[in-house]
Amino acid sequence: MVEHYVKAIEEHLRKVVSTQQRYLDERLPIFLLAYRAPTYETTGVTPANMVFGRELRLPCDLIFGAPTDKKQSTTEHIAALVERLHFIHHFARQQLKVSSDRMKARYDQLANSPGFQVGDSVWL
Repeated sequence: MVEHYVKAIEEHLRKVVSTQQRYLDERLPIFLLAYRAPTYETTGVTPANMVFGRELRLPCDLIFGAPTDKKQSTTEHIAALVERLHFIHHFARQQLKVSSDRMKARYDQLANSPGFQVGDSVWL
């Protein structure tokens, strides 16, 4: 997973950074925002939601407005965050299992194609 993540970073940064690698420090946060914001098909949630327990606030939220967080005490906020993270991780595990089962079924269809039957002629 880490190698996949590093490869994705390299591929995307190669597209936005000049050959002299100028402005790398300025472009990395933009890439990370783009990487963490979309919902991934396999988990059904965004990476930001998995890590932070809430969606990222995007630039469009500044224009159109975003719902404000309700005021909570620190202990209430921590308890709600822990509960939310447990729910999100459980949901993501379920989605990964469904996705894994789907990929296995597709693989098994191709791998277990109809073979030889008793009495078939074969080349020896």
